[in-house]
Amino acid sequence: MNPVARRCRRLLCLVFALIPSLTSADPLAWITNANSSNLSVIDTATDQISGAPVATMPSPRAVALSATHVYVVHDSGTLSIINKSTRLSSTIPLPAGLPGGVAVSPDGTRVYVASTDNDALYVFDATTQALITTLSIDNPTGVAVKPDGSRVYVGYDDGFNARIAVLDTTTNTLLSPLNIGGREPSGLAVSPDGTRLYVCASATNTVVAINLDNGAVLTNIPVGADPRGIVFNHAGTRAYVAEYASAQVGVIDTSTHAVIDHFNPGGNGPWGIDVSADDTRVYVANYLSNNVGIRNVVNNTVVTRSVGNGPVAFGRFIDAYVPPPQVPPTLGNIPDQTAASGAPFSLDLVNYVSTTNGDPINAFAITAGTLPDGLGLDTATGMISGTPALAGRGYSITVPASDDDGPSNADTIACIRREFSSNPNDRVHHRIAGKHDAARRFGRQLHRRPAWLSLGRDRQCRTHTPVERRELPVGISVRHGLRRHGWLAVCRRLRGNGDSRL
Repeated sequence: MNPVARRCRRLLCLVFALIPSLTSADPLAWITNANSSNLSVIDTATDQISGAPVATMPSPRAVALSATHVYVVHDSGTLSIINKSTRLSSTIPLPAGLPGGVAVSPDGTRVYVASTDNDALYVFDATTQALITTLSIDNPTGVAVKPDGSRVYVGYDDGFNARIAVLDTTTNTLLSPLNIGGREPSGLAVSPDGTRLYVCASATNTVVAINLDNGAVLTNIPVGADPRGIVFNHAGTRAYVAEYASAQVGVIDTSTHAVIDHFNPGGNGPWGIDVSADDTRVYVANYLSNNVGIRNVVNNTVVTRSVGNGPVAFGRFIDAYVPPPQVPPTLGNIPDQTAASGAPFSLDLVNYVSTTNGDPINAFAITAGTLPDGLGLDTATGMISGTPALAGRGYSITVPASDDDGPSNADTIACIRREFSSNPNDRVHHRIAGKHDAARRFGRQLHRRPAWLSLGRDRQCRTHTPVERRELPVGISVRHGLRRHGWLAVCRRLRGNGDSRL
């Protein structure tokens, strides 16, 4: 290989090596770094940094995700919209002022932005990026959307008590607020079943649990100092609270609304918090340590990943899990088969199956037809095997293979049974159609040992031993003494008058 070609090859290898880091598979964690004005991206499949930081407007803080875009609000009042595929961004200017949280409707059509300094909640059309309406709310902070998209909950403090504003998303009107007690609400989280709301009251170091069916406060849960971010796991069995001032994460058992554990998140100043798609890991943005702590809640270990300066990631920052498309296996064309009576037979269907998504084949089946007597299908392995009992009949079966994604296409296999003999003097089988040489050989075989002659349904003459004669239908066979008539003459008479004994 010449030097130029070698350098080109190395360059191509480098390019292809970089591609996975730029196009990492979902789900990704999008971490806003307030003091370095960018986003760090972590591939949660590997827990490694995915690509270079995404540059943004100054001071990105709160974050929300749709299937295709990342929404980020900045201290300047700007809303950034980042395309997940290209990682390019556009911006929507908002009135200047410190923002609160941001959330996206479950169907990705609406974006809700709280502006703390402007006492407002902005509702945007995600497709056109147009402002739909502005709602007046005092000092709004955290925002959360009910899983069915029917309600948006916004935390605020009226100067005396923490409250929750409730937006009817059908009419874009505010309903009666929920008085929850405590002071200075921060992070909000709705349970996956939509029945409970947890609110961090940062000034009173509590999490307020609310019954969303009737708006009643269930309990106030004492937690560590200055709780900020909060999230339910996908199963709804645990809630995790980032306790900023105590540098801990509190673990709440949602069935009892009690803190059952605390763990160190791998840094100081935990702020934003989210969970992996499989609920096995908790991701924490540690603002004062410039890292993200990743807590494995199965084996209770923590690893950290360095990110930009001042990670906040206030909101849900991990992509929703999108399962791969269900693609059943593909069954190729299985050749028609010939099986001999009395001879072992096997056919491995696995050799004709192409798997998809790495899924193993779970089962094989016969959906139409039957196998010849003596053969069977192992539905687990796909092996058809056995010894056919009788000759002279044709069979067909239709078979598919199945994996976790469903059954494959089906293929029909024709199977013809023929006679088998390891000794040519015992049984012979020749077509008649004008093959005089075959007829002469057949005649010689007849004179060597006793035999019976029959005409099968396939219009072929066959010889049979006396034992086999017992299995033949009466009236279509003849004793072997054919010197008087000749073999071909007898066969012609059998073919022309199969129901008469000669």
